[in-house]
Amino acid sequence: MALRILIAEDEVEMRTLILFLIRQDPAIHLVGEAEDGDDTIVQTRQHHPDLVLMDVMMPLVDGLEATRVIKRELPATKVLVLTNLTDERTRREAFDSGADAFIDKRDIATRLVRAIWNTARAA
Repeated sequence: MALRILIAEDEVEMRTLILFLIRQDPAIHLVGEAEDGDDTIVQTRQHHPDLVLMDVMMPLVDGLEATRVIKRELPATKVLVLTNLTDERTRREAFDSGADAFIDKRDIATRLVRAIWNTARAA
């Protein structure tokens, strides 16, 4: 089963790392890349990904607001929040926005693919 992913990340270097990591798993299929929250919402509506990798701090519409919109409109779409802001307040806000999971960007190199599959498989 292929897993359809949309990457929402405004930093080119981080997006490049994410792309490198997910391309290691042939069962993960990239359906789009967005550099801001507004484009993330548009592409999610267009592509209906199984999972969105969502950066919190993005231009135009932040990742938490984009998550709220996505979960309201497409509740079956999973959202895995990626952030350097790992304080309890940010974590709580992410889950209150509808995020299904949360990962510290510093852990992406070692945990991202596993976190994607764990989030995708969660009920």
